[in-house]
Amino acid sequence: MATSFFNPTPSSLRLSSFSSSSAAARTLSPPSLHRLHLGRSPPSRTLRRAWLARPLRGPAPPAGRLTVRCGAVKTIGQNEFAAEVLGSDLPVLVDFVADWCGPCRLIGPVVEWASQEYEGRLKVVKIDHDANPKLIEEYKVYGLPTLIVFKNGQEAPPLISSFRLQQEDAIEFAGMKSLRALALLGAGFSGILSFATIASADEAEHGLAAPSYPWPHKGILSSYDHASIRRGHQVYQQVCASCHSMSLISYRDLVGVAYTEEETKAMAAEIEVADGPNDEGEMFTRPGKLSDRFPQPYPNEQAARFANGGAYPPDLSLITKARHNGQNYVFALLTGYRDPPAGVLIREGLHYNPYFPGGAIAMPKMLIDGAVEYEDGTPATEAQMGKDVVSFLSWAAEPEMEERKLMGFKWIFLLSLALLQAAYYRRLKWSVFKSRKLVVDAVN
Repeated sequence: MATSFFNPTPSSLRLSSFSSSSAAARTLSPPSLHRLHLGRSPPSRTLRRAWLARPLRGPAPPAGRLTVRCGAVKTIGQNEFAAEVLGSDLPVLVDFVADWCGPCRLIGPVVEWASQEYEGRLKVVKIDHDANPKLIEEYKVYGLPTLIVFKNGQEAPPLISSFRLQQEDAIEFAGMKSLRALALLGAGFSGILSFATIASADEAEHGLAAPSYPWPHKGILSSYDHASIRRGHQVYQQVCASCHSMSLISYRDLVGVAYTEEETKAMAAEIEVADGPNDEGEMFTRPGKLSDRFPQPYPNEQAARFANGGAYPPDLSLITKARHNGQNYVFALLTGYRDPPAGVLIREGLHYNPYFPGGAIAMPKMLIDGAVEYEDGTPATEAQMGKDVVSFLSWAAEPEMEERKLMGFKWIFLLSLALLQAAYYRRLKWSVFKSRKLVVDAVN
């Protein structure tokens, strides 16, 4: 007998089927049946039919209008988790939520209903995702909202979450049976509401789509703006390098691109590099040289997180290739800081940016008019600094782009000549043979 379950993805809610004895059931990676991530997308036609047609095990919702008492679910923290969840005699349904999570608000009334409907048999609590990082890391909560069932102080294993319970286990696992009704009802409820709130849910999960900007190096035969690359390197040095590394870029890469060899050597000599060992087996420091990489702002990841309140600044060497719509996204992120709209709460230490997934980013607004004084006298506006630093990061991610385009143009030119020669040879040499007429004298 096939059992239906929710197989979530970060941006969709799908209904899949498999047999509990199949290989798929045995090798299913998390999230499994006892851990439900209810996404934001509208449910499929199959899911709506299953929700409407299949009977629910356990008590059905009351006929007529469903009355939900808001605030019935208790919110707990890390200090109360052991007593409220691990030490509970009843099965506990833990709902991980966040203020900025749109889908969390969609399933909120369903969780409230479950708390009231199964009172005395199933305990329901909420945990704030942002305020409890230890629990998030321990139970690997990588998507929101996430529902996890605990029983006897442990996370319920997948085997008892298939809802194929024996008669003698029906009473013991009444909370697990109620989860099936909660999941089916929650899917239909969130699917219906998501039609009206799809825009806000998408912003909460993925961020706003970045506009498309006319970058000067975007064309087939276009090249980098090298003056902009030089200004962008200056912005990186004075604004970004205090937190973000560029571990794949050496000083010699700048020669002939943004600086002369003498300028680059003088720039590299300003840093101190740990080297060695020397003849006595000891490490020593020396002035930098062209072959050295850009200096790292922190010795390791732990030091970076400690200095930034738990956030880890990413390496910028390939950032425009590592993000979807990279150049446009980075520019929109750097210049897209806003005041949070009404109803959106941003916790202390975070900043509202609609282009960042979730809308809350640890990096403050760094580009401010006049923050950098350009050597060539270009006005250092926010947009100008954003354009220049993105041009520099684009070059860092693809330093061979100009050579690749030039090589492609050369090959196209050579292949065009070969095509003309082939056409000439076919037209003048083979036309004699193709147009000749053969006459067969069958009599003589």
